[in-house]
Formats: sequence, structure tokens, C-alpha cells
Amino acid sequence: HVYIPVLPATLVAFLGAPMPYLIGMDAKYKSIAMNEGGMGEDIVYANLDEGHLMCASAAAITLPQHIQRK
Repeated sequence: HVYIPVLPATLVAFLGAPMPYLIGMDAKYKSIAMNEGGMGEDIVYANLDEGHLMCASAAAITLPQHIQRK
């Protein structure tokens, strides 16, 4: 499995990788990430600043309060 804490916008093509990964990105690049990575049924987008999860199989999900704390 691949772990990249903060992916630079210039390397957004890595989101199309065929293996499992956990990749962090600045939220301002969300639209770029969604265009590159798509919204396949096996992809979950998490916005930790706003406390939301988004996946193809469900609408936006709010994280539990104890996880939202920074």
C-alpha cells in the first residue's frame, strides 16, 4: 500500500494508480483530484478540515465529533 502524506498538485496523476493508497492533498485541489482520480466505487474522499467523507455509494457523511477534534 502507498502512503503519501501530502501530494503536490503537480503529481495529481498518481491518483490514477491501480494499487491501494492513502494520499493527502490540500482541499483547494479537490476538483483536480476528483477529475484525475474519478469517483469510482472504491474511492473515498475525506475532508478532515470540514469533517466530511464522500464516496460513490453514499452522499456526504459527517465524521463523528470525537474524530473531528484537532
